[in-house]
Amino acid sequence: MSVRQAYLVDSDVFITAKNLYYRFDICPGFWKSLLHHHRAGRIYSIDRVHSELFLARKTEDLVQWVRSEVPDGFFLPVDTADVSDAYTGIMMWVQRQTRFFDYAKAKFARSADGWLVAYALGHGAIVVTNEQSAPQSKREVKLPDVCDQFGVRHDNAFAMLRALSIQFRVGRRHGNGKSGGAGLPAGRYVALLGASIGACLTAAFASCDDPGSCPLAACSGSPSSCVSGLPVRRMRAEESRNRTAAFSARRESCRTRNTESGSGRLLFVPWRRMTVVCRRHRNPPRR
Repeated sequence: MSVRQAYLVDSDVFITAKNLYYRFDICPGFWKSLLHHHRAGRIYSIDRVHSELFLARKTEDLVQWVRSEVPDGFFLPVDTADVSDAYTGIMMWVQRQTRFFDYAKAKFARSADGWLVAYALGHGAIVVTNEQSAPQSKREVKLPDVCDQFGVRHDNAFAMLRALSIQFRVGRRHGNGKSGGAGLPAGRYVALLGASIGACLTAAFASCDDPGSCPLAACSGSPSSCVSGLPVRRMRAEESRNRTAAFSARRESCRTRNTESGSGRLLFVPWRRMTVVCRRHRNPPRR
């Protein structure tokens, strides 16, 4: 199996995507695109990364995804002679570097990073990691720095997505069950919050049965303009009116009780979510 010019994905890419901007319930298209380009021979990982992912609980979404949807050929074995020889050279270089603390060298030896570099070195692959280069670091051996030392090309996850022309779109599910993107229920419109790095975030603002009357349908150009547009302002104004009405009703109720009883103290605490606290004292303190 040839993986030349293919991408080898580090475990931190999977974990960061699962925890942050590509969560399974927010952007399932990211995970589908990994499998799609794997079938095209462009995206792989190694068995040592597979082992790191399975250190998490079995109920984790990422573990379930790997177990149920990822094919066996996605995680490539590293127990070959050429990969082992390359790994030996990488570990010898790390051990000779006096700037690294001993625990940093030990941590690197336990991780899959050295195996990723070794496999990429022997097969001309590209390492994909979210780690940032830190040539002066003493406490950690950074994967990009090891790649640079051995002439292995490396990119981050967003550069890989851009190079593979991967885009995530959202749309409305039609009556035939087909969806234009994320497979959202009928009548549900979402705004795609675009970022300079191409992060895929979605937020549902309104349910509109008529596309022409949907506030988001009036948004043209950058989808992020919908975020600060009319739907958000309307919701905030409505929420403010509801809070003000509840505050006024509670304040009037306190005043009525105080007038009827002839005693008590009215406390306004607007900084506590506009809550009015009524306290009654049988023997009011003397001033």
